[in-house]
Amino acid sequence: MENLLILRPACAGTATENWRFIPGYTDYMVSDQGRVMSLKQRTQRILSAGTDTKGYLFVVLWDQGIYALHRVHRLVGKAFLPNPHNLPQMNHLNGVRGDNRVENLEWCDAWTNMRHALQYGLLVGKPHRCSTVSADGRERHYPSAAALARAEGLAYNKVLRQINHPERVRNPYPQIKL
Repeated sequence: MENLLILRPACAGTATENWRFIPGYTDYMVSDQGRVMSLKQRTQRILSAGTDTKGYLFVVLWDQGIYALHRVHRLVGKAFLPNPHNLPQMNHLNGVRGDNRVENLEWCDAWTNMRHALQYGLLVGKPHRCSTVSADGRERHYPSAAALARAEGLAYNKVLRQINHPERVRNPYPQIKL
């Protein structure tokens, strides 16, 4: 395994971490514990990771005047995990998106990733409780947008759009009460 460093830089934690250069970047390294280090200045510096809207950690890397956002789990996977089948996605085995240790990651395809999420209850969506008002003024309540669309014979995607982004709907269903 090339470019493997086992070191304890001054900015690293108390435990020994394995560090490798990030493919495509000569001034950045990633550890098997999911931390990213910059070598750009005279001193080594661990980068602070942000959290995106889906809960994944990301860092911004700079090279030749171009800034690029990278999810940390993908950097760890590219540096430490072989991908002989060229699988496109990374799976967090324990389901915690912020746990980017190499032993918690695996390459997978979309089907396997979705099956894992369903099996461990990682897909949690809130039902959109909604109701309709008939022409005579009576209200009918539904537990979800899907139930409303089925019962009223409406297009599900348009019902969701009207609930989530009413300003984007040109011809809204007049019977839906938000």
